[in-house]
Order: sequence, then structure tokens, then C-alpha cells
Amino acid sequence: MNKRVKKVITIVTLAVLLSSLNHTTIDEKEKQEEVIDDDCYARYSKGKVYIGSKKYLKSIINQVTINDILVIDQRNNDEDPNMKIISSYRITDSNIRNEIIKILLRYEKEYPSKWKRSFVTMKREWFVHNFLYYARYQRHRTKDVDFNNDDESIYRIRK
Repeated sequence: MNKRVKKVITIVTLAVLLSSLNHTTIDEKEKQEEVIDDDCYARYSKGKVYIGSKKYLKSIINQVTINDILVIDQRNNDEDPNMKIISSYRITDSNIRNEIIKILLRYEKEYPSKWKRSFVTMKREWFVHNFLYYARYQRHRTKDVDFNNDDESIYRIRK
């Protein structure tokens, strides 16, 4: 294994461990509200969250603002169900990331699928993606976070 790969593995391991120390809670009722607006799924403290297919998200691109979150719903992918947050690197506040993750989990509860991810592992994965993005590591891969089923075990810390 070359030195660069060892460094990346060490950094990712440290990032995952550090992210597990932050257990901030958010009053969901205060931060999240259902939206009467037909186009978006929910609101978070800074904007709206849109969840849907790539085609749907492309169709609404002219009505979203800089603070709105776009999530590609790929939960019915038989190979590896997934929810992909576009440009997730822009969300650097852990409280806001937590809000958005809770919205995704609520969406899954309302529209059940084969997608199975936990709050803690998504929180860790997003932290690692952002860390690597701002460390300028493979930005084409770390700018969006994919919460696919296969990664659940990678971000789970076993005791």
C-alpha cells in the first residue's frame, strides 16, 4: 500500500471517530416543517428540500434557491438503494446536516423502500465526504454524498 493511500485511510478513520463524538440534538418540530408547496418535500431551517428522480430535479432547477437541497431518490435501485444529496459539500454546519438527514429518514418512513440507512452512519459519511472534499481529495466523487445501503457497514463503528 503506498503512502498516499495510508494517509487517506488514516484521515478517514480519524474523521469518522471525530464525527462520532458530536451528538448534537435538534428539536425537529422547531426546525422542520411540512410544506404546503407541492414541489418540495419539506423545509429545513435555511430552505427547502426537494426529493425525486433526476428528471424531476432537472424540471424544477429554475425555481430552487442556493439554500435549497436537491436529493436524487434512487431507493428502488435493486442493486444498491441510494439517496444522493447533490453538492452536499456546501452544508458545513453539522446541525443543518442533521436536519436534512432526519428529513430523509422521515421520507423513508412515509414512502418505505429497500433503502436502509441509520442516522449515525449517514452523519459520519457526510462528515467524511465534506472533510475529503475540503482536503481536495477526489472532489468529483466527494462533492455529493451517496447514502447507499452498501456503505452502512463501512460507517458503523463496532464495539
